[in-house]
Amino acid sequence: MNDFKQKIFINIGVVVAIWLVTALFFKPMVFEGKKMAQHDIKQWRGGAEEVVKFREANGDENESLWTNSMFGGMPAYLVSMKGPGNLMKKVREVAYLGMPYPASTIFAAMLSFYILAVCFGVRWYYALIGAIAYAFASFNIFSLAAGHNAKIQAIGWAPLIIAGAKLIVDRKWLIGVAVMALGTSLEIISGHLQITYYTIIVLFIFGIVYLVDLIREKQLPKLLGVVIALIVAGSLAILPETTYLWTLKEYSDYSTRGKSEITLEDKDKEEGLTRDYVFQYSQGTWENLSFIVPNVMGGASAGKLDESSESFKALRKQGASKKQAKQQCERMPTYWGDQRFTAGPVYIGAVICFLFVLGLFVVDKKYKIWLVSATLLGIIFSMGRNFPSINNLFYDFLPGYNKFRTVSMAVMIVQLTMPLLAVLALQKVNELKEKSLKPILMSGAVTGGLLLLILIGSAFASFSAGENDKNLPEWILEAILADRASLLRADVFRSLLFVAIAFGILFAWVKDMLKPMYAGVILVAVVLTDMTVVSKRYFAENYIKEKKVGDMFKKTPADNFILADKELNYRVLNVTRGPGGEFNESETSFYHKSIGGYHGAKIRRFQDIVDRYLGKRDPKVLSMMNVKYAITDPNKEPVRVPSLGNVWLVEELIPVKNPDEEIAKIGDESFDPSKMAIVDESKFKIDKQKFDVTGQVRLKTYQPNKLTYQSNLNADGFAVFSEVYYPKGWNVTIDGKPVDYLRVNYLLRGMRLPKGKHTIEFSFHPKAYYAGEKISFAASLLLILLCIGAFGKVIWDIIQKEKGKVIAVD
Repeated sequence: MNDFKQKIFINIGVVVAIWLVTALFFKPMVFEGKKMAQHDIKQWRGGAEEVVKFREANGDENESLWTNSMFGGMPAYLVSMKGPGNLMKKVREVAYLGMPYPASTIFAAMLSFYILAVCFGVRWYYALIGAIAYAFASFNIFSLAAGHNAKIQAIGWAPLIIAGAKLIVDRKWLIGVAVMALGTSLEIISGHLQITYYTIIVLFIFGIVYLVDLIREKQLPKLLGVVIALIVAGSLAILPETTYLWTLKEYSDYSTRGKSEITLEDKDKEEGLTRDYVFQYSQGTWENLSFIVPNVMGGASAGKLDESSESFKALRKQGASKKQAKQQCERMPTYWGDQRFTAGPVYIGAVICFLFVLGLFVVDKKYKIWLVSATLLGIIFSMGRNFPSINNLFYDFLPGYNKFRTVSMAVMIVQLTMPLLAVLALQKVNELKEKSLKPILMSGAVTGGLLLLILIGSAFASFSAGENDKNLPEWILEAILADRASLLRADVFRSLLFVAIAFGILFAWVKDMLKPMYAGVILVAVVLTDMTVVSKRYFAENYIKEKKVGDMFKKTPADNFILADKELNYRVLNVTRGPGGEFNESETSFYHKSIGGYHGAKIRRFQDIVDRYLGKRDPKVLSMMNVKYAITDPNKEPVRVPSLGNVWLVEELIPVKNPDEEIAKIGDESFDPSKMAIVDESKFKIDKQKFDVTGQVRLKTYQPNKLTYQSNLNADGFAVFSEVYYPKGWNVTIDGKPVDYLRVNYLLRGMRLPKGKHTIEFSFHPKAYYAGEKISFAASLLLILLCIGAFGKVIWDIIQKEKGKVIAVD
């Protein structure tokens, strides 16, 4: 049992080391109970506040699946949804081993990659090198600082999926299916399908290489078992996510990710996001050199310069005090690439790049082809508009590609594949009976030569950021250009140093001056230093003590004035951020039901209305959307906006033939929303156009997922409700009996009401959620039992094997 115990102790030690490394990096969070001040998380909480409050009041089992806090109303599936039926969320919490969120995402990334490397036969100390490089890649750290928690959570579990696939390919069926299903399930519940999409692409390339290998070795019959195991693993992973995936698919068709129904003004008819929007954030051509030299393009858009910088000296010459100059140098335009904004470079690591090149010389061909191909594809994806010849084809023909924005995110493929090839290289060198210095010398020459070329090239670079530098005074621009050059050259020498250290370690190892484990452990320390020091540059350590959430959203005089209005339901327009700014912030949503908001997937029809009317603050549209107040200055009393209220009666229905006519009619001078309602006859039948308006309808009770109205009419009438029409889940009854309702005015709800006194109730009860929860619970329980059984069997088999060895010796 000695070998078994040794392996157990080693792996427990590795897990503890991973936990401690994460804890020390996020020390204020782990040991002092502080939180990270994350911009996007603050934005999320603003938009989620209504749903969170409802959940706190009614329990997780009775969460609201609709929110009125943003964009006039939208499903809460992508805002805040617990989905307690999926037990895999509990498994995820256990897997984090008490590490506070979101530091836990980095812990998971290290642990997941370590398992992946071990599944490829890599020794623990080499595996740990790759795990550190993968987790502390600068892209992960500055993304976390910005609040992109779901993205990093998804990145964290991606290696586990590939580990499961490798086990299946190695015909370790039960544990392979369990690991792959577990990893995929944890990946999906992270809620970032773009990362999942890229992970699938890496797996797809792996599958192609494996298939070619089987064909070449005439072992194609083996493929059947692998395919069956992959299907089983995929099914077991997807079924626990039924609630999330079903509701997401249902909503996607009606969101900005779906196809628009209008064709006016030569609107892009493609389903999904527009080409310009998809390629809005694209990695620049030369920015790929940041894999090995972090400041090759100046780092972050707002970089920090010290007192030795030319910018600091220039500011002091202009009369700034030392304190003023230091403050201004905290955020200087050091970046000179072509992205609109960047929080930092994508640094894979100088040592990892050196070892990646070594892998090109020593790693088995099948792994080399897979990982190099995936790396190149990840780079091409991330370059977006800067590699149009291929990426335009991907946009037009690759399924699902046009559903995602910020293609620069595809660098996650690179930060996965490069460390994996790097540690496979170390393992291969370790396995060689006769170790040769030649591949190490060649790798050093290639990596060092590249760094020297970058250094030489810097002599011919302009260091200009083009239009971004246009408004800078000449005296400060000259200093900034000098600082950009200095940052690049300093990092070239830094990377040369780390490459030289790694080369020296490998040289000593190959020459038997260092034992393999000692060489590996020293490399762990070197890579840890390399990665964490660079990541700290772009990691804003603005931790805050945990307080009440409301402390993040200080009430302004304008907020207090609006909140004094106790009417059940009305909306607020915040114009303090300039034209269009209300649709890029959700802080207003914390206290109010905002007509704006912040989310990547609004309801498509709402966005169409924004593009044509709300973006121009059309008073007619604001009135029918029940916008009652406009915040023009947070410290002043808001402007009262004429509103039609929650519901009103109209005299006439205006039939139109299609969505084009429907949205265009809103802009007609003849259209009066207080008296008329527009109906698309291609979707809804109307048998009467004129209605009596004597009587009243009023909102009696309000909850985000249930609105109750009281009507008292002298004759049959037609009511328009200032709520967004969404057909998947909203049900309406009159006096408890189900009735139909229509879409009117392109976006809102409308329905005929009978004469007399009646109670009308709109309730949001989507079948996809409630049916999905039952499937999710049963499937997640099954997956948990499978994982327990699979891991238990592995341990049992090892114990039995060790017992056999002892008996054989006796």
